[in-house]
Amino acid sequence: MIPMEISRSLKLSTTKAILLFIQVVLFLVLFFPEAQKVSATILWTNFLILIPTNYFIFFSDKLQRLTAPAFFKRALLIQMLMHFCIFGYWGYYNHKVLEHIPLIVHQMAFVHLFYFFCCMFFNKKFVLSLSLIPLTNSINLFVWFSPKIYIAHIVLLILAILAKLFVTRKINGKQSHIFNPSAIVLCLAIVVLILFPRVHEIYYGPEIGAFWLIMPNFDLFLFVLSCITLWTPNRYLISIGAIGFLIGADFITDFATGMPLIAELAKGSVLLGTTLLIADPATSPNTKLGQILFGLTYGFSIAIAFTIFSYFLWNTYYDKLFFVCLLNYFSPHFDRLGNWIKAKIPNAHELSRFGKREVLLAFYLFFFWFIYPRFERRTPPPFFMNWYSLKSLVSSGN
Repeated sequence: MIPMEISRSLKLSTTKAILLFIQVVLFLVLFFPEAQKVSATILWTNFLILIPTNYFIFFSDKLQRLTAPAFFKRALLIQMLMHFCIFGYWGYYNHKVLEHIPLIVHQMAFVHLFYFFCCMFFNKKFVLSLSLIPLTNSINLFVWFSPKIYIAHIVLLILAILAKLFVTRKINGKQSHIFNPSAIVLCLAIVVLILFPRVHEIYYGPEIGAFWLIMPNFDLFLFVLSCITLWTPNRYLISIGAIGFLIGADFITDFATGMPLIAELAKGSVLLGTTLLIADPATSPNTKLGQILFGLTYGFSIAIAFTIFSYFLWNTYYDKLFFVCLLNYFSPHFDRLGNWIKAKIPNAHELSRFGKREVLLAFYLFFFWFIYPRFERRTPPPFFMNWYSLKSLVSSGN
């Protein structure tokens, strides 16, 4: 049985060896064709990060003073393995994904060295852990840039590390980052894409989601992985709340108007957002009732973002990312609200029964046995897109 957490001090020589090995990885990726397309950017990036990194390794005493025990967390290991499984399944049907893997490896190596440099430069504790690998993978599950601006990937990683280190707060006596580091940079990327639509020519996001739609059984595969990933940090109730809201809203609008709210609810990127992106333990509530409320609000935010994006004719691919940071910021308030509800409503604690494994398993089986086929059969466009499209047609006709 793998323990939940392990903290172990490493010898100074071991830490140096790991950092030097990561430096070697930075250059090994250049043997792959996809990396050779951006070789100039990779080389410049490598040398710029290697100079300060090696200074702190060989010529400064900060490494010994600021290095904290290496930290292993089982939840991060499982999340990392699940990401690798997604890339493997995706790459089996799309060879461009396999070609992109060397660039992801380069980003992983760079982000560890940049994190090390920031810790040394700003006198913060340097902790070796697995956390930066899921961070890098999460960004690459939603966004790629064309070779001509591969540097944009590096910029996103730099911003994510800076947010992780400096945009923090203390909760229950423990310092933690406020925003999911991958989510905050994705939200910033969305703002840039909205303000500068021509950037879409050198950016791949909607194309990623579109390919997920044609992969056989990808959504079922993704949901099974999500069940495993959410099990360890115990964040099932967030996913259930988000999906439950969207299912309920979909049925209500379908019954009331004959047109569903979101016809592609059970598809790729929305499913990924409701099961993996929003369930970061550090930026989500800890109480069971708080998690349910958090999930319901996230589902509502997707519907709101979908409406806004549809109205302004922006690509609705970004709806599941738009309000994530706002929810991250207010996540402690969901715990307080949950505790207040429990104090006012004595039977509210019964909601914790939904956290039992049997109930969760029944929910997921029900979803894929009854709900998922319903979405598979659907052909009409989403309700809000229908409404705005009809409004535009009526206006143009007059």
